[in-house]
Amino acid sequence: MDISELTVDIAILGIAMFMALMLPKTWMRRTVIAMWGCLIAVCFAYYQKAAWLDSVPSALVDCATFGLAALGGYVAVNPPSQDDKKLKYIYMFSFITLAIFGIGANVWQRGIESGRRVQSEHNETTARNDFSKNLKAVKESTEQAVADIRNFLTHPPKGYTPEQVLQIAKTLLDNHAPAARLERPSNIITPVPKPVIPKPLISSVPTIFTDGEVKGKNFGAQAGMLQLHVRVKPSAQRGDYASDGRIGPDNLQGNLRGVNYIDLPIDIIQRWSDTAITLKFPSDYWQNAIRNIESRAQSRGVIPPQQSDLEVGYQILSDSGDARTGFFYAH
Repeated sequence: MDISELTVDIAILGIAMFMALMLPKTWMRRTVIAMWGCLIAVCFAYYQKAAWLDSVPSALVDCATFGLAALGGYVAVNPPSQDDKKLKYIYMFSFITLAIFGIGANVWQRGIESGRRVQSEHNETTARNDFSKNLKAVKESTEQAVADIRNFLTHPPKGYTPEQVLQIAKTLLDNHAPAARLERPSNIITPVPKPVIPKPLISSVPTIFTDGEVKGKNFGAQAGMLQLHVRVKPSAQRGDYASDGRIGPDNLQGNLRGVNYIDLPIDIIQRWSDTAITLKFPSDYWQNAIRNIESRAQSRGVIPPQQSDLEVGYQILSDSGDARTGFFYAH
């Protein structure tokens, strides 16, 4: 039982107790008679196999709970007189009947839920088996047709020219295609293959302070995003610029990656093809880059790296800004 069902039962008990305290004895008897009438109607519908019976068990449980609470509360507040044996028997019989119907309805409800679960599992198993059979039938039909066409091409009848053999094979293929579509089960969804985009690969880049071409393959026909990174070359990585140094070899512009990885503007990228990217830097581009590196080093209180100790690398980015190649450095 979940919280919602518990709340409903508590509300039913509260309403029943309130009615038990407020209704006079005549109304109590009429209530018991009305409940009996409802129970008889449900029994009749059960034997008639009515479609709405699946919702009856939960209603019966609530009615039985309501009746027991109302009847019990009323009898506790207004017990029958010692001489009224008939009313005592009515109350006792009603108590027993409501309890039996409440328990029976609960068992009935559990049986309905169990039957639905079993039916659902059966339907799922049947659908899976039918799918497997249909898929197997389509596969066997296709394989047989391909085998027949291959055998015809390998051993054509005597007297047929190659052009005639090819024309007949084409006709067989065209005739088989509609049949294959008709035999294909409607519940089979043909997956649409995703286009395989080859990963770009950089093979060479221009050295620092120079224009040139980033060469490789699979760059794409349309211009994309290209990043530049200046670092201390491995042979000069020592002291503050060692991998474990205070600055590090990669953080010449600052400690944030976005500062050191520079997106090249479109005016520097002169041409973009699938195998080469032509770069042409403004005349003062590298001078300004070195000036920024030296200024940053002085603000950190370290000696700027020598220009001969620097190298440049390039990487291609996707439209979302993710690295597709990784940096390739000019050694």
